Amino acid sequence: LDEPTSGLDPEVSREVRELILSLASTGRTIFLSTHNLTEAEQLCSRIAVMKTSLLALDTAENLRRRIFRRQVAVVLEKVTDSIIDAVSTLPYAKNVVHSGDRLLIELEDIDKQRAELVRRIVDTGGAIVSVTEEQHPLEEVYLSLMGGKNQNAE
Repeated sequence: LDEPTSGLDPEVSREVRELILSLASTGRTIFLSTHNLTEAEQLCSRIAVMKTSLLALDTAENLRRRIFRRQVAVVLEKVTDSIIDAVSTLPYAKNVVHSGDRLLIELEDIDKQRAELVRRIVDTGGAIVSVTEEQHPLEEVYLSLMGGKNQNAE
């Protein structure tokens, strides 16, 4: 299918996406050619990025992991120097970046180390508003693969 929802109104676009997902759930293979990366991620189990030749082929999540470091974004009521120091001294915390009320921290293993990171911040007096893994849109993956500059890439 080449740009199957291009030029369609939102209601019909949704119906087309539901049809594609329904067909895929029956075990059918569907090739979708699109510049709508949000739609590609929503509909496709694997993403191929091409520029004259195949640059990458994998799940959207695996493409992200291949290109970007996994980072945790911690929003606090207030970021203090003592919190930054406490987080920076954790042996598995890399590249601690402070911006306003937010810390962006690269961890060696987010799934195993997130809880200890939160404990350290709370023990240091930090009031946490939220903790999320930084998500890079598929557009950033695409641009990076196409040779665009990306400062978060490995």
